[in-house]
Amino acid sequence: MKIERRSIRKTVGALTAGVIALSGALLVAPPAAASPTAPASAAPVSAAPAPLVAAQGPAPEIVETVSDAGFAHPGIGFTADNLENMRSQVRAGVDPWASYYDAMVDTRYAAIDYRVENAQPGTDLPKNDAYASVGMRSMAQRDGIGVMTQALEYLVTGDEQYRANALHGLRAWSSLDPAKYEYFADAHIHTGVPLYYMLIAAELIRSTEPANASLDGYDLRWTDADEQRIEDNLVRPVLDTFLSSNNRLWNQHLYGVIGMISAAIFLDDADLYAERVEWFTVNAGYQSEHDLYGG
Repeated sequence: MKIERRSIRKTVGALTAGVIALSGALLVAPPAAASPTAPASAAPVSAAPAPLVAAQGPAPEIVETVSDAGFAHPGIGFTADNLENMRSQVRAGVDPWASYYDAMVDTRYAAIDYRVENAQPGTDLPKNDAYASVGMRSMAQRDGIGVMTQALEYLVTGDEQYRANALHGLRAWSSLDPAKYEYFADAHIHTGVPLYYMLIAAELIRSTEPANASLDGYDLRWTDADEQRIEDNLVRPVLDTFLSSNNRLWNQHLYGVIGMISAAIFLDDADLYAERVEWFTVNAGYQSEHDLYGG
Protein backbone atom coordinates (compact mmCIF):
# COMPACT_ATOMS: atom_id res chain seq x y z
CA MET A 1 0.00 0.00 0.00
CA LYS A 2 3.02 2.26 -0.42
CA ILE A 3 2.65 5.43 -2.45
CA GLU A 4 5.11 7.70 -4.19
CA ARG A 5 7.17 10.07 -2.06
CA ARG A 6 5.28 13.30 -1.59
CA SER A 7 6.34 16.90 -1.77
CA ILE A 8 6.27 18.89 1.45
CA ARG A 9 2.90 20.39 0.52
CA LYS A 10 1.35 16.96 -0.01
CA THR A 11 2.99 15.73 3.18
CA VAL A 12 1.33 18.53 5.10
CA GLY A 13 -1.96 17.64 3.42
CA ALA A 14 -1.64 14.00 4.36
CA LEU A 15 -0.78 14.82 7.94
CA THR A 16 -3.52 17.40 8.33
CA ALA A 17 -6.29 15.51 6.60
CA GLY A 18 -5.27 12.07 7.71
CA VAL A 19 -4.60 12.76 11.35
CA ILE A 20 -6.72 15.74 12.31
CA ALA A 21 -9.69 15.45 9.96
CA LEU A 22 -9.83 11.68 9.85
CA SER A 23 -9.30 11.27 13.57
CA GLY A 24 -12.05 13.70 14.43
CA ALA A 25 -14.33 14.69 11.59
CA LEU A 26 -15.37 11.30 10.24
CA LEU A 27 -17.78 8.98 11.97
CA VAL A 28 -16.18 6.30 14.09
CA ALA A 29 -15.97 3.00 12.24
CA PRO A 30 -15.36 -0.32 14.00
CA PRO A 31 -12.02 -2.02 13.45
CA ALA A 32 -12.03 -4.49 10.58
CA ALA A 33 -13.10 -8.00 11.45
CA ALA A 34 -12.91 -11.25 9.52
CA SER A 35 -15.90 -11.80 7.22
CA PRO A 36 -18.25 -14.67 8.06
CA THR A 37 -18.08 -17.78 5.92
CA ALA A 38 -20.20 -17.30 2.81
CA PRO A 39 -22.60 -19.92 1.41
CA ALA A 40 -21.19 -21.98 -1.42
CA SER A 41 -23.48 -20.28 -3.94
CA ALA A 42 -22.50 -16.78 -2.94
CA ALA A 43 -19.75 -14.73 -4.54
CA PRO A 44 -16.42 -14.90 -2.69
CA VAL A 45 -16.13 -12.46 0.17
CA SER A 46 -12.89 -10.52 0.47
CA ALA A 47 -10.91 -11.12 3.62
CA ALA A 48 -10.45 -8.30 6.07
CA PRO A 49 -7.38 -6.16 5.38
CA ALA A 50 -4.24 -7.19 7.17
CA PRO A 51 -3.22 -4.85 9.97
CA LEU A 52 -1.02 -2.08 8.65
CA VAL A 53 1.06 -1.55 11.76
CA ALA A 54 2.97 -4.18 13.66
CA ALA A 55 3.18 -2.73 17.14
CA GLN A 56 6.70 -2.42 18.51
CA GLY A 57 5.50 -2.38 22.10
CA PRO A 58 2.40 -1.75 24.17
CA ALA A 59 0.39 1.15 22.82
CA PRO A 60 0.88 4.10 25.17
CA GLU A 61 -2.12 5.08 27.21
CA ILE A 62 -3.52 8.47 26.28
CA VAL A 63 -4.06 10.28 29.57
CA GLU A 64 -6.96 12.71 29.23
CA THR A 65 -7.01 15.63 31.66
CA VAL A 66 -8.99 18.83 32.20
CA SER A 67 -7.08 21.81 33.55
CA ASP A 68 -8.29 24.25 36.19
CA ALA A 69 -8.87 26.71 33.35
CA GLY A 70 -11.24 24.23 31.70
CA PHE A 71 -9.07 23.03 28.81
CA ALA A 72 -9.19 19.33 27.90
CA HIS A 73 -5.89 17.72 26.99
CA PRO A 74 -4.97 16.46 24.49
CA GLY A 75 -6.93 19.19 22.78
CA ILE A 76 -4.90 20.79 19.99
CA GLY A 77 -6.52 19.62 16.76
CA PHE A 78 -8.06 16.51 18.27
CA THR A 79 -9.27 14.84 21.46
CA ALA A 80 -8.21 11.65 23.19
CA ASP A 81 -11.22 9.88 21.64
CA ASN A 82 -10.20 11.08 18.17
CA LEU A 83 -6.71 9.70 18.69
CA GLU A 84 -7.90 6.38 20.07
CA ASN A 85 -10.19 5.95 17.08
CA MET A 86 -7.43 6.84 14.60
CA ARG A 87 -5.02 4.41 16.23
CA SER A 88 -7.47 1.51 16.26
CA GLN A 89 -8.37 2.03 12.60
CA VAL A 90 -4.74 2.29 11.50
CA ARG A 91 -3.74 -0.83 13.42
CA ALA A 92 -6.65 -2.71 11.88
CA GLY A 93 -5.76 -1.55 8.36
CA VAL A 94 -9.05 0.28 7.84
CA ASP A 95 -9.25 3.00 5.21
CA PRO A 96 -9.13 5.93 4.93
CA TRP A 97 -7.16 6.05 8.20
CA ALA A 98 -4.66 3.40 7.12
CA SER A 99 -3.93 4.97 3.74
CA TYR A 100 -3.32 8.38 5.23
CA TYR A 101 -1.04 6.92 7.88
CA ASP A 102 0.83 5.06 5.15
CA ALA A 103 1.25 8.33 3.24
CA MET A 104 2.72 9.87 6.36
CA VAL A 105 5.19 7.09 7.10
CA ASP A 106 6.38 7.09 3.49
CA THR A 107 7.99 10.51 4.06
CA ARG A 108 11.47 11.27 5.34
CA TYR A 109 9.96 12.71 8.51
CA ALA A 110 8.94 9.22 9.61
CA ALA A 111 12.42 7.63 9.61
CA ILE A 112 13.32 5.71 12.76
CA ASP A 113 16.62 7.63 12.90
CA TYR A 114 15.04 11.02 12.21
CA ARG A 115 16.64 14.12 13.69
CA VAL A 116 15.38 17.68 13.36
CA GLU A 117 17.53 20.00 11.27
CA ASN A 118 18.01 22.52 14.06
CA ALA A 119 19.77 20.21 16.52
CA GLN A 120 23.49 19.82 17.03
CA PRO A 121 24.62 16.21 16.57
CA GLY A 122 24.19 14.13 19.71
CA THR A 123 22.65 16.92 21.77
CA ASP A 124 19.42 18.81 22.36
CA LEU A 125 21.15 22.12 21.65
CA PRO A 126 20.00 24.07 18.59
CA LYS A 127 22.32 24.81 15.71
CA ASN A 128 20.74 28.25 15.49
CA ASP A 129 19.19 29.78 18.61
CA ALA A 130 18.03 33.01 16.90
CA TYR A 131 14.52 32.99 15.39
CA ALA A 132 14.99 36.01 13.17
CA SER A 133 14.86 35.00 9.49
CA VAL A 134 12.75 33.42 6.78
CA GLY A 135 15.23 30.54 6.65
CA MET A 136 14.71 29.85 10.33
CA ARG A 137 10.94 29.89 9.85
CA SER A 138 11.26 27.42 6.96
CA MET A 139 13.32 25.13 9.17
CA ALA A 140 10.71 25.45 11.92
CA GLN A 141 8.07 24.33 9.43
CA ARG A 142 10.04 21.24 8.43
CA ASP A 143 11.06 20.38 11.97
CA GLY A 144 7.49 20.92 13.17
CA ILE A 145 6.24 18.39 10.65
CA GLY A 146 9.01 16.05 11.77
CA VAL A 147 8.31 16.11 15.50
CA MET A 148 4.57 15.80 14.88
CA THR A 149 5.14 12.77 12.64
CA GLN A 150 7.44 11.11 15.17
CA ALA A 151 4.98 11.69 18.02
CA LEU A 152 2.15 10.19 16.00
CA GLU A 153 4.24 7.15 15.10
CA TYR A 154 5.00 6.63 18.77
CA LEU A 155 1.31 6.87 19.60
CA VAL A 156 0.38 4.28 16.98
CA THR A 157 3.27 1.81 17.29
CA GLY A 158 4.43 2.17 20.88
CA ASP A 159 8.05 2.23 19.70
CA GLU A 160 9.80 4.56 22.13
CA GLN A 161 12.52 5.49 19.64
CA TYR A 162 9.90 7.68 17.94
CA ARG A 163 9.13 9.30 21.30
CA ALA A 164 12.83 9.98 21.84
CA ASN A 165 13.13 11.53 18.37
CA ALA A 166 10.17 13.83 18.99
CA LEU A 167 11.58 14.86 22.37
CA HIS A 168 15.00 15.60 20.87
CA GLY A 169 13.37 17.98 18.42
CA LEU A 170 11.08 19.65 20.91
CA ARG A 171 13.94 20.17 23.35
CA ALA A 172 16.18 21.67 20.67
CA TRP A 173 13.53 24.20 19.67
CA SER A 174 12.77 24.86 23.34
CA SER A 175 16.40 25.94 23.77
CA LEU A 176 16.24 29.01 21.53
CA ASP A 177 17.35 32.32 23.02
CA PRO A 178 14.27 34.48 23.65
CA ALA A 179 16.47 37.59 23.38
CA LYS A 180 17.33 36.68 19.78
CA TYR A 181 13.82 36.72 18.36
CA GLU A 182 13.33 39.44 15.77
CA TYR A 183 10.50 40.16 13.35
CA PHE A 184 11.25 39.39 9.68
CA ALA A 185 9.27 39.72 6.49
CA ASP A 186 5.85 38.04 6.68
CA ALA A 187 6.61 36.46 10.05
CA HIS A 188 3.07 37.30 11.18
CA ILE A 189 1.73 35.05 8.40
CA HIS A 190 3.99 32.04 8.53
CA THR A 191 5.17 31.41 12.11
CA GLY A 192 1.83 30.26 13.52
CA VAL A 193 1.59 26.97 11.66
CA PRO A 194 5.06 25.65 12.61
CA LEU A 195 4.21 26.44 16.23
CA TYR A 196 0.92 24.56 15.80
CA TYR A 197 2.74 21.45 14.55
CA MET A 198 5.24 21.54 17.41
CA LEU A 199 2.50 21.95 19.99
CA ILE A 200 0.61 18.99 18.55
CA ALA A 201 3.75 16.94 19.18
CA ALA A 202 4.27 18.35 22.67
CA GLU A 203 0.62 17.76 23.53
CA LEU A 204 0.91 14.11 22.46
CA ILE A 205 4.13 13.58 24.38
CA ARG A 206 2.87 15.12 27.62
CA SER A 207 -0.44 13.23 27.36
CA THR A 208 1.33 9.85 27.33
CA GLU A 209 3.73 8.11 29.67
CA PRO A 210 6.65 6.02 28.38
CA ALA A 211 6.91 2.40 29.43
CA ASN A 212 10.56 3.14 30.27
CA ALA A 213 11.93 6.28 31.90
CA SER A 214 14.85 6.36 29.48
CA LEU A 215 16.14 4.91 26.22
CA ASP A 216 19.89 4.37 26.00
CA GLY A 217 20.30 6.89 28.80
CA TYR A 218 18.03 9.52 27.21
CA ASP A 219 15.17 10.79 29.38
CA LEU A 220 11.83 9.90 27.81
CA ARG A 221 9.71 11.70 30.38
CA TRP A 222 8.01 15.03 29.78
CA THR A 223 9.19 17.03 32.78
CA ASP A 224 8.31 20.30 34.47
CA ALA A 225 11.56 21.66 33.02
CA ASP A 226 10.40 20.72 29.50
CA GLU A 227 7.12 22.49 30.15
CA GLN A 228 8.83 25.66 31.33
CA ARG A 229 11.45 25.74 28.56
CA ILE A 230 8.98 25.37 25.73
CA GLU A 231 6.85 28.18 27.17
CA ASP A 232 9.74 30.54 27.92
CA ASN A 233 11.92 29.91 24.86
CA LEU A 234 9.44 29.08 22.10
CA VAL A 235 5.74 29.66 22.73
CA ARG A 236 5.78 33.06 24.45
CA PRO A 237 8.51 34.59 22.24
CA VAL A 238 6.71 33.49 19.06
CA LEU A 239 3.48 35.04 20.35
CA ASP A 240 5.13 38.25 21.54
CA THR A 241 7.43 38.79 18.54
CA PHE A 242 5.41 37.55 15.59
CA LEU A 243 1.78 36.97 16.58
CA SER A 244 0.79 39.91 18.75
CA SER A 245 -1.15 42.13 16.35
CA ASN A 246 -4.80 41.97 15.31
CA ASN A 247 -4.26 44.64 12.64
CA ARG A 248 -3.25 42.31 9.83
CA LEU A 249 -5.30 42.01 6.70
CA TRP A 250 -7.53 39.13 5.58
CA ASN A 251 -5.84 35.71 5.47
CA GLN A 252 -2.53 37.28 6.52
CA HIS A 253 -4.28 37.69 9.85
CA LEU A 254 -6.28 34.47 9.97
CA TYR A 255 -3.47 32.08 9.01
CA GLY A 256 -1.40 33.01 12.04
CA VAL A 257 -4.29 32.71 14.48
CA ILE A 258 -4.06 28.90 14.40
CA GLY A 259 -0.73 29.19 16.23
CA MET A 260 -2.14 31.71 18.69
CA ILE A 261 -5.12 29.56 19.67
CA SER A 262 -2.98 26.42 19.85
CA ALA A 263 -0.63 28.24 22.22
CA ALA A 264 -3.52 29.37 24.42
CA ILE A 265 -4.78 25.80 24.74
CA PHE A 266 -1.32 24.43 25.45
CA LEU A 267 -0.66 27.08 28.11
CA ASP A 268 -4.14 26.79 29.68
CA ASP A 269 -4.48 30.53 29.17
CA ALA A 270 -8.22 31.22 29.08
CA ASP A 271 -7.83 34.98 28.61
CA LEU A 272 -5.48 34.54 25.66
CA TYR A 273 -7.81 31.94 24.17
CA ALA A 274 -10.86 34.22 24.43
CA GLU A 275 -8.96 37.14 22.94
CA ARG A 276 -7.59 35.21 19.97
CA VAL A 277 -10.89 33.46 19.22
CA GLU A 278 -12.43 36.94 19.06
CA TRP A 279 -9.65 38.00 16.71
CA PHE A 280 -10.46 35.04 14.47
CA THR A 281 -14.25 35.37 14.48
CA VAL A 282 -15.04 39.10 14.83
CA ASN A 283 -11.89 41.16 15.47
CA ALA A 284 -13.89 44.16 16.57
CA GLY A 285 -10.73 46.01 17.58
CA TYR A 286 -9.28 46.04 14.07
CA GLN A 287 -8.18 49.62 13.33
CA SER A 288 -5.69 49.29 10.49
CA GLU A 289 -6.19 51.08 7.21
CA HIS A 290 -3.07 49.71 5.59
CA ASP A 291 -2.58 48.64 2.02
CA LEU A 292 -2.98 45.08 0.73
CA TYR A 293 -0.07 43.80 2.78
CA GLY A 294 -1.47 44.69 6.21
CA GLY A 295 0.38 46.43 9.02
